Amino acid sequence: MKRFLVLLLALFVTASLGAGCKKEETAGADTVVLRDFERYDPDFMGLQMSVNFGKIEVNTDERFVKSGSQSAKLTVYGGYYYNDPPEVGIPFYSTSKGYNYRELSGFSAVRMSAYNAADFDVPLYWNFTFFDGQSSPVETVVLKSGWNDVEMAVDADTLNMFYDLENCSGVRLGFDDYSVQGYTLETAPAIYLDDMELVRRHDDYSAPAVDIVVDPFEICSFEKAYQAHILKPASEKGFIPNTEVVSSDNGVLPTQGEKMMKVSFPKGSGGYARLSFSSKLFPIIDFTQFKDHPEDYKIAYDVYNAAPLSTNIATYYIWGGIKEWPNASLAWGVNMEATNTALPQNEWITYEMPLSTIYGWNKSTLESEFHMFVMFDDGLPAGSSFYLDNFRIVKCA
Repeated sequence: MKRFLVLLLALFVTASLGAGCKKEETAGADTVVLRDFERYDPDFMGLQMSVNFGKIEVNTDERFVKSGSQSAKLTVYGGYYYNDPPEVGIPFYSTSKGYNYRELSGFSAVRMSAYNAADFDVPLYWNFTFFDGQSSPVETVVLKSGWNDVEMAVDADTLNMFYDLENCSGVRLGFDDYSVQGYTLETAPAIYLDDMELVRRHDDYSAPAVDIVVDPFEICSFEKAYQAHILKPASEKGFIPNTEVVSSDNGVLPTQGEKMMKVSFPKGSGGYARLSFSSKLFPIIDFTQFKDHPEDYKIAYDVYNAAPLSTNIATYYIWGGIKEWPNASLAWGVNMEATNTALPQNEWITYEMPLSTIYGWNKSTLESEFHMFVMFDDGLPAGSSFYLDNFRIVKCA
C-alpha cells in the first residue's frame, strides 16, 4: 500500500534559497515550468514523499544544477517497507499555490533533467496518478551516470481508455529499494532533478470518446480494436509485463475467433505483476442483469502457460466503489476476494468462477460496479510468456 507524507525538509537553510536568477513561470509558448526548484515553496514543500524514500534536499552545488542556482537532491534509500519502494509524487494541481495542470490531455509530455551521481545505472519508474485513486502503468527510464534528459510521454488516446484525463493529480517517480542491497543512507545513490516542465500539445486535442461495445455474454474476446488496450499491466517493482494482441504465436492458437493476448515478461516477474481491466468496461457489461439468478452463470476465461515451469494465476475481484488495487480501503471478504488457478505447462486451461460465489462474498457485489484483474506469481524467469483469451460469462449447464 502506498502511504505518502507531505515532505518536510529538515534543512539548515541560508539566504541562498531565494537567491540567484529566478526562472520564468513559463519557459516558452510550448512549455510550462512545473518545478524549477529555485523556490522552497511550492517546489519542495509540495512534494509527496513515501515514508521509506530516504531524503530530499535543496542542492546549490553548481555541478548538479542544470540551470538557475538550485536543484533537488534525492537520496534514494528505502528500508521501512520492502514491498513499498521509494517514491515521490509531483502534484499538477494546488489551489493554495494557484496552479492547475490537471487536464493531462493538454500536454504531450513531462520533461526534466536528472543527474545520476552514482557510478552505475539507476532505474527510474514513473507513472501518472489520478484523483479517483487510479494510476497509469509504470514506465521505466534507465538513468546513466551524469546528466540525463528524461521525457515522460502522454499517450492520451490509450490513457483515455482507463482514466479521466481532465483530473490527473500528478506524476509519480519511483526507485529501487537500496537499503536491501547493502547501502546506508550515506552511501545510497543520489539523483539530482532540475527543470521539470510540461510540454504543451501543438494541436487542439480532444480525447476521443471511449466506444466500448461488447456482445452478449462477452467480457473481452480481443477481437475488437479497443480490446488491445483494455487490460492495463502493472507491477510494484518494475517487472511490468508486455502485452500484445496476436493471431498465433509459437504454435499457440486462440481458443475462439482469430485473436488472443500474449503476456510476456522480458525481465521475469515480481512485485505483484498483474493485468487490470479498464474501470470503464464493467459498467457496460452490467452484471446486475444476473443478480437474481447468480447460480445460473459463471465467469470464465482461457489461459495458456508458455513459461518454462508450472505456476499459478490469481483472479481478483474488487467492489464497493474501489476501481484499482492496491488501495488502503480494500479488505478480504469485505470488498475484495481472489481465487488461485494452477497452470501446467503448454496447454490451455479454462478458469471458471460461478457468479453465485462472487455474490456470496457480499450481498451488494453484483448490485454495484465491481472490477477484475489477474495476478501472476513472482519469480517467473526472464522470457516467460502466457496467452489469454475469451473472457466471458457462461450459462451453467
